This record gives sequence, C-alpha cells and structure tokens, in this order.
Amino acid sequence: MALFPEACKIDPNNAKIQDLGCIFSRLLWIVMLASGAAVTIFLILSGIRYMAAGGDEKAIAQARKSFYTAALGFALILGAATIITMIGKIIKVPDIVRFNIPSE
Repeated sequence: MALFPEACKIDPNNAKIQDLGCIFSRLLWIVMLASGAAVTIFLILSGIRYMAAGGDEKAIAQARKSFYTAALGFALILGAATIITMIGKIIKVPDIVRFNIPSE
C-alpha cells in the first residue's frame, strides 16, 4: 500500500525543481492527517465532557464551546485543503492533497 502517488517518486541522484512540489505535497498530507486526527480527538472529548456534565450548566456550556471550536477547526482544515488543491491545479503540481482509500 503506497501512501504517496507514483508521480512523486524523488530520485536523490537527479533532483529537479518539481521535486519540491512532491516534498511539499508529502508534508502537507502528513499535516492534514495529523490535524484531522486532532480534530477527531477533540470532538470525542467534547462529547464525553457533555455527557459527563450531569446537568451543570457551566460544564455544558464549556463542552459546547469546545465542540464548536473543534467543528470550526474541521471546517478550516477542509477549506485549507480545498484552497491548496485549487492552487496546485493552477500551478500543475500533481496531487497536492490526496485523500484516497486503498482498495487492498
């Protein structure tokens, strides 16, 4: 199972300027994956806080605030991925943000 597209195979003996796009693509993929995992964890923790509030209005308000903040973070991540993908298509860098599910 390959994490990165075949178009981004970098040959260290024959480096080209296009390899910078592939390196950027790989780093961006890792950052997007890590931030998505962080948002998921914060959403789960917010739900646990909400369930454990036990009717305390202050705790419920804090849980809702953290949930909305995590949801906003998720929206920002998706927006950033969309904008970066559009810029990548304009400057013709292959698969800047590639989210695919392996078929194996």
